[in-house]
Amino acid sequence: MKIIDTLFDIFAPNAKEPADVKFGRYSDSYKTDLQHQSLDNATHEYEKNNYLEAYRHFFTYLRDEREDNVHFEVINNEIHFSLIQGSKRINGVAGTEKIWAETAMAKAIALNVSLMRKLMEINYALRYCRYALHNDVIYLKFNTGILDGSPQKLYFALKEMAISADRQDDTLLNEFSALETIDSTHIQQMPDKEKSVKYTFFRKWAEETLQEVRRLDPNIFSRGISYMLLNLAYKTDYLIVPHGTLMDAIERVHILYFNESEEAPIVEKNAAMIREFEKMLAILPDEFNRQLYRTQTTFGITNFATPGQVADIIYELLQDAKEYKRRKQLAIAHNVVEYIMHYCLFHYGMPQCIRELLHVGIRVLNGDYFEALGFTPQYFNPNTNTFDKTAIKHHISGIRKRALKDYPLFDFDVKNLDYRSATDFVYSLLLEIANCNYNDR
Repeated sequence: MKIIDTLFDIFAPNAKEPADVKFGRYSDSYKTDLQHQSLDNATHEYEKNNYLEAYRHFFTYLRDEREDNVHFEVINNEIHFSLIQGSKRINGVAGTEKIWAETAMAKAIALNVSLMRKLMEINYALRYCRYALHNDVIYLKFNTGILDGSPQKLYFALKEMAISADRQDDTLLNEFSALETIDSTHIQQMPDKEKSVKYTFFRKWAEETLQEVRRLDPNIFSRGISYMLLNLAYKTDYLIVPHGTLMDAIERVHILYFNESEEAPIVEKNAAMIREFEKMLAILPDEFNRQLYRTQTTFGITNFATPGQVADIIYELLQDAKEYKRRKQLAIAHNVVEYIMHYCLFHYGMPQCIRELLHVGIRVLNGDYFEALGFTPQYFNPNTNTFDKTAIKHHISGIRKRALKDYPLFDFDVKNLDYRSATDFVYSLLLEIANCNYNDR
């Protein structure tokens, strides 16, 4: 295998991958050995009443070097820290007696009853934090005494604050015209060309999907239609990476289908999801583009998943893809294999090697999109139904090398990939991901 990897490196094409283009949701499920050791050190030092040293280790645990998301320094026997979660920046101080943290949510030009009621309602749903108003600025705040401020409690408090603030700021600004944006200097604007590509392709995917589902009988093909609509939602989340009301709309589509308390028939759920996409298609370009920007993140919102759990999901859902293919319902079968990849990336924090392999499949199915963003070469050309096998194998060779550091028995075999069609390729890719050996000894 090493000889094959070397040959891939020698004959690999010149790839171009814009480093500043991000995909999907941030995951902190798999941290480095240094981060895990830092958390152990934080707990140990806190139990010895060495509070500042404990918090120094704690913020080392939170910091992701790739994201450059957490900064801290000791000033006058206090740790001053800041962390970024999407559109919001949290600032705080950990001293010898207390810890506090806050983030500015919005500036209020005027206060009204509906706004104050909204903030009170959100407050009731929070466990550690609370909304506060000072000099017409709405803050989300947290504070606790040092004796009650263990690293574990601080983690959950900051996570609640970060995720709630990032989700609520755009929602509040869109709902209340009397609010203005505040403290947004850390947000990196996305180039206009990239915004244009994302808007164009979102409309293309949404219009094509809705056209296809309207062609199908909603009663006979209700499950297949669900796959297509959910795939569109998760695909938009991963490839477009929207924020604000667009992200909220994707979450609503997800909840419409998976909400266990909602006993509506699948046909009705599908109709509700279609209405959500129709609303998204009605969003004007300027409003759409305002919700596209680059961010850094500290806390992931996906659930931890082991390789075995991911494999079980793949095995189960591939059975549906196989059945739709057997029935010659190829459009649905195609959507199911794409859905599997996006479903896993939307819901779960997985090992990096699995994320990267799923990305290969997504890139195969969306070659025109990646090409428009400046990625070369194109892994699959749908016009000629041809693959760039050398580029694909080279990419997977790099993933395999990195994976071996964490999984010494990792045995992904490119010889098992099926190049008859894009759907067949992704099916075989998923099967090989599930069949890999992820044992560490």
